[in-house]
Amino acid sequence: MDYDVKVSDEEFEKAKAFVLCFPEYYCEEYEDIENEYSECESCHSKEKTNSLFYAQPKGYIKKHENDYGFAGLDGTGELLLLPKLVEKLKKSGVDKKYFQPIISKSKKILGYTFITDNILPQKSYIDENYKFENQCEKCERINMTENENIFYFIPKRITEEGIKNLKDVNKTYEFYDEYREIIISKKVGEYPKVCVNLQTDVR
Repeated sequence: MDYDVKVSDEEFEKAKAFVLCFPEYYCEEYEDIENEYSECESCHSKEKTNSLFYAQPKGYIKKHENDYGFAGLDGTGELLLLPKLVEKLKKSGVDKKYFQPIISKSKKILGYTFITDNILPQKSYIDENYKFENQCEKCERINMTENENIFYFIPKRITEEGIKNLKDVNKTYEFYDEYREIIISKKVGEYPKVCVNLQTDVR
């Protein structure tokens, strides 16, 4: 599915949290270095580890290194936040523990990706554009897949329990297309503007 979703100022104010969207720009991996996840051999769901990720210092990264920008890291489920943007987030009060460096072969820090150990409770993040696929018998992870019978965007929601457990950077309990979704607080979402708002689930 490909939705053009825009968040109005009013929707931003009403939102309780945000989920990251696909960015407009991407940066490239190295062909001879594989960015590693902890991957289940059975269901192929992927979990971010403490291993640093690599990116090539060219293209978007090189052209925008002094901007408050962001880009997707090709071949991964990660978002690369440029250093200037991360510094702004830190100054706003976001803890540095939520940012893991992305480096070049020469060990230069090109940007950062979100990292967190805070996993929201099961079923506290609701995205009806996806449906339950399976719970892996080996790793017991719950896997969600796109609902191909939905042809329009359904707003994503977060339950009161999810809000209660919300920190600045969070991961969903469930896996969506092999990855956990990153859910960020309003304080974090104020700057990247790469997110869709999550309304409180009132049903």
